[in-house]
Amino acid sequence: MYVHDTVMTLGVKERDQRNILSQIAYNTAKQYCNKNSLILNECKSVQMLFNLRWGDEEGLPDIKTETTTKYLGITLDSRLSLKPHIDQLCKKLSTGLYVIRRVKQIANTRTAQTAYYSPFESHLRYAIVVWGGAANTHIERVLLHQKKAIRCLAGLKYRDSCRSAFKELRILTVVALYISEVILHATSSNTIQFQDVHQHNTRNATNFKLPAHHLSISSKKPTYKGTLYFNNLPEDLKSEPQKTFRTKLLRWLKDRPFYTEQEFLNWRSDQ
Repeated sequence: MYVHDTVMTLGVKERDQRNILSQIAYNTAKQYCNKNSLILNECKSVQMLFNLRWGDEEGLPDIKTETTTKYLGITLDSRLSLKPHIDQLCKKLSTGLYVIRRVKQIANTRTAQTAYYSPFESHLRYAIVVWGGAANTHIERVLLHQKKAIRCLAGLKYRDSCRSAFKELRILTVVALYISEVILHATSSNTIQFQDVHQHNTRNATNFKLPAHHLSISSKKPTYKGTLYFNNLPEDLKSEPQKTFRTKLLRWLKDRPFYTEQEFLNWRSDQ
């Protein structure tokens, strides 16, 4: 429950038990509302079936079934592709890009850069831990809008490379934003480091232990991605104290404007 948004989630492994357990959970929620003088508006309630193996199926008969729905500013879809959310995000970024261009016309670059952080990057940062792990094709669309904003700030032409402009303006690419957020998420979670398991001073002592997973979609979880990305950082950065780690991490990423996840994972060999 969050303010006026209430969500009930149910995980069912057995296909034939899904509707039965869902109906029981829904009836229990209605009974709770009735006993506590709460109003459950069934007309505004929707259900979504997150199903990656069984194919399209019908849910409970009394509730409207949706393939996409918005929750806390994130547009979720039944396949967890996050494409509908990226579509909405790109529309917001287009509006923010218009604001940046208008400000750049009547003011200087510093003022336009302030405008960039407000109506543009604020949308990029919101819940990026959730949607930043979407398919590369979706992230490329977001990066394309960000490049247009950077070219406007730096006074570059349409086909000019803006990789160096990211570094000069000290602005993180959307890929770097995602990398930083999931790494910070992993370091603030109860993730186990190898040095916590044993006291041997091995080469990977500062690395985190990757969470076990059985499905490929589990590798997109923020805890898994954050752990994987942290282990790929330089050794001196991984050994940084927690109070200075965030500052040093952002500084390191600003010096390296990564356009893709693979660029980040291969940064050692590229150097």
